[in-house]
Formats: sequence, C-alpha cells, structure tokens
Amino acid sequence: MMYRVFLIILLGLTFFSNAGAQWISRTVDSIRKVTEADHREMMDQLNITSLRPGVNGMDPKASNAANYNETKANPYPKLPDLLVMNNGKKVSTSRAWWEKCRPDLTGLSSWNLQHAILNTD
Repeated sequence: MMYRVFLIILLGLTFFSNAGAQWISRTVDSIRKVTEADHREMMDQLNITSLRPGVNGMDPKASNAANYNETKANPYPKLPDLLVMNNGKKVSTSRAWWEKCRPDLTGLSSWNLQHAILNTD
C-alpha cells in the first residue's frame, strides 16, 4: 500500500514538474506577446515612434547617465513664502490667506506643472 502511494506521488510530481513547467512557459510567452502587441497598438494610437532610453546606471559617461553626484541635487529648493502674497504684502488672517494667497499659490503650481509638461525634452 505504501509503495503505491509513493509511486503515485512520484509519477504525479514528475508529470506536473514537466507539464507544469511547459504550461507556465507557454502562458508567460502568451502574456508577453499580448503585452507587446498592446504596447505597439498604444504607441500607434498616440503617434509615438520611439521611446527615449531610461537612465544608464552603468556608464557614467553616457548621455543618459544616472546622477549620483549629491552636489548637483538641490535638497532645499527656493520655495515661495506661504504667508506673503504676490504683491509682497504679508498675510495677517486665515481668511485673507484662503481668499488671496491660496489662489496665487495654486495658480503658480498649475503654471509650473504646465510648463514642465510642455517643455519636456
């Protein structure tokens, strides 16, 4: 009885390891083909002919090299003072900030966002 159970388990593992590996390989290939076709179709719909390469972390002399130089990073950028309006007056109440200063700041962030999107290289 124990011999039959062992034999069934051994045959099952052998079958499923080979058949399972082949099935997984076919499934992964199928998913990869569908993904590539979807990517090509989306690129065609958006009229994108090529993608720019990502950051090259291996070659520091490449044109798209990764920036590991901390001196080039700006950890403390010059941010606008939140309690000063565009005309230079200080904000004295929360109502004044909400009605006058906040719209200035949201307009500034919207402008910067649009500028960044439109002027990408």
